[in-house]
Amino acid sequence: MFTFPGNNPFEKAGRYRKLTALVSVIDGACHGQLDPVADGERVADMLASWAEECWARAAFIAGINPPSAVTRACCVDFYRERSRLAS
Repeated sequence: MFTFPGNNPFEKAGRYRKLTALVSVIDGACHGQLDPVADGERVADMLASWAEECWARAAFIAGINPPSAVTRACCVDFYRERSRLAS
């Protein structure tokens, strides 16, 4: 099961909010080209190689501050796990 890293419930809740906002934007960007669930491994590989500017752009579209390295890693892990659970 996917867990959110954090030292306290407020940090975990903030990370969850950012992650869901990023996933919404990334899933929307995949529309028509990739299935973000079935092709989650490919999406995760793509996200793992994203430059800082790509994360900043996705965060801007999502209406959040640019994600930390921990939140970016959570996003990559989320796509890998969601794909694994769907198969």
